[in-house]
Amino acid sequence: AGRTAEEKWLKRWLMLVAVLRLISVYKGYSDAEVFKHNLFPRARVGQVSELQGRTFAVWVSVTFMLCMLCASSMEKSIFIATFFSFVIALVFFSLEYFVYHTMTFNAILSPLVVASFSSIWMASFYMRYFMSSKAKTA
Repeated sequence: AGRTAEEKWLKRWLMLVAVLRLISVYKGYSDAEVFKHNLFPRARVGQVSELQGRTFAVWVSVTFMLCMLCASSMEKSIFIATFFSFVIALVFFSLEYFVYHTMTFNAILSPLVVASFSSIWMASFYMRYFMSSKAKTA
């Protein structure tokens, strides 16, 4: 019964994140200046182009699909791919903030919180339910 309740909440969270990602897709396709201003306000002139905005939108579209797939079916391989999409996002945004200095604290806050929270929750869920069920069947 415990997995069912937590799984239900995790699925809801993943659907919420997926919907929020659609907003990023729109921003990436609609206007590179808005995209640059909202996400990479410290980027130098020319660092953020319309092409990069569209490329970011494509990446976010893929992660949107992963979240929706995982929310509809907690199949192990989809779960792992979705988990790593959050880890990759966490690494990307951390590098942009701490190394390349293209983001402000306000700009990184939302993606950092979502990626961190999701990664931790999914790792915890994986260890409790996927790894424990593997141990029981071995």
